Amino acid sequence: MPEGFSEGMAARQASKMPAPLPEFPGGLCSVVHRELARSPHHGSVFEKGAKMRDPATGRRTPMFIKHCVVALAIATAPSAACRAADQVYFGDLSWANEVPPAAGSAGTGRAVVIFSPDTKMMRIQATFSGLSTGSVASHIHCCTSATPTALIATTTPYFPGFPTAVTSGTYDNTFDMTLASSYNPAFVTAQGSISVALNALLAGMTNSTAYFNIHTTMYPGGEIRANMHLDTVFANGFE
Repeated sequence: MPEGFSEGMAARQASKMPAPLPEFPGGLCSVVHRELARSPHHGSVFEKGAKMRDPATGRRTPMFIKHCVVALAIATAPSAACRAADQVYFGDLSWANEVPPAAGSAGTGRAVVIFSPDTKMMRIQATFSGLSTGSVASHIHCCTSATPTALIATTTPYFPGFPTAVTSGTYDNTFDMTLASSYNPAFVTAQGSISVALNALLAGMTNSTAYFNIHTTMYPGGEIRANMHLDTVFANGFE
């Protein structure tokens, strides 16, 4: 083999190999923003991935797989996911969660609270059925779940628009948590300010010392309660 032949071949092959996928300090979101700003094909990970074959064997390279993973994430991740992750809290509404339990009730349901750290908006959703009598009140108590009653943190006696005088229903409303009107005035007073009240409510839902309660005519102290929990499964998004 002529002198320098192998070195020359190696250099030619190396020149054909795609550059390694760089690291992105900003995480996936920085990749999403960069790739969405490019044309759908030229210079994007989609185009680069399609070209990644071993020059000697024609097979896909490990870098092809890595580019495809990034491309798939970009294709499936909405741009909204690149904002600060929403905090999601949830709980099952049950008569057994009441203190003391509302024995004799067949009520069940589900409560979900979604808070956006960026906008300070809080979406409150609930579905319930099987109540003994019509609903008369609904709200979130904070910040203890082991006693019959904790201070009501949200609007009282019920959330605006919450279905009353019914044994089943659904609810979905969004609140601006920078406004005093989103709270029970007594809760804000006890905490000292709106910002502190918000932090106390979020902490209560994080450590399950805040609960969603639906009161009825037969059970004025509360018929079904959900001790709220923080959803940690997708807390960090794709990062």
